[in-house]
Amino acid sequence: MKTKNNFIVVGDIILDRFIYGDAVRISPEAPALVLDVKEEIHSVGGAFNSFSHLSSLGGKVKLITVTGGDISKHKDDFTEFEAYKDDLVLLKDPSRITSIKTRLVAYYKLSYLSRFDKEMTNAISDEFADRILASVAEHLNKYSSLLIIDYKKGVITPRLAQELIKICRQRQVKVYVDTKKDNIEDFAGAYLIKPNKIEFREIKLRYQLSEYDDMEACKILLERFDLSNIVLTLGPKGMLAITREGHVISVPGHDVTIKELSGAGDSVLSVLATLISDQYPLDEALKAANNVAARFISSGVSYRAKREDLFNND
Repeated sequence: MKTKNNFIVVGDIILDRFIYGDAVRISPEAPALVLDVKEEIHSVGGAFNSFSHLSSLGGKVKLITVTGGDISKHKDDFTEFEAYKDDLVLLKDPSRITSIKTRLVAYYKLSYLSRFDKEMTNAISDEFADRILASVAEHLNKYSSLLIIDYKKGVITPRLAQELIKICRQRQVKVYVDTKKDNIEDFAGAYLIKPNKIEFREIKLRYQLSEYDDMEACKILLERFDLSNIVLTLGPKGMLAITREGHVISVPGHDVTIKELSGAGDSVLSVLATLISDQYPLDEALKAANNVAARFISSGVSYRAKREDLFNND
């Protein structure tokens, strides 16, 4: 039996390392800033962000993903895995490595000095796609919504996306999508898709819609790809939602000091999925998601959405 606030999340996970410190001198060896390290934060990002936000909001959540064969050696640094181990389906592919992003950040104005990535972005094999589908099919009868989180690291292949949406529609499960790809035909039939302003510019270019304003372009895409809702996150300008029925909802942004942007979209999608599951209208869900996004970018990656923050503008 399906229960509201039960969610399956499928997508790429990313191990995030943030190294903070003071950058007050130039190296004598090369024209480069020297970071005097004061603090290191290790967190799990990507689809795990959505998983943990949904959990923090009181949802029952299952995360299904493919990791590299090296995932076990990182568990001491990324302790969230142990805390949620009963809710994670980590399919280990020994031919892959797990994505790791390392950011060097100076305390002064939280300036990024550098980021270096260690990852593989080639598509997972059909074997692992089939294992994801089998796991989703096994659990789906107890879950009311599915989130696809696609950071273009290889887990969400076109076939997998299409098969996930097909099975969810058959079982009347809403599908929410956050993707870095511009080819959104892979997600035709989804309930809601949430690009940011840069991603949407690329989507418009791909489908030759640059001559249209964002609202008109959304209306065309909703019809063309059988989508129910498109939500655009517009940074300091807030959010814009367009529904298949033609409703347009605009929410102004918040003036906040930015500490971290990576992962803000995951918090937005999680709040939308939670409140829509709770039968809130889209305009109310959008306002709450906007509030949580503002808290996330001003607090940093350790912040997780809380029920008491949803409708609090402070």
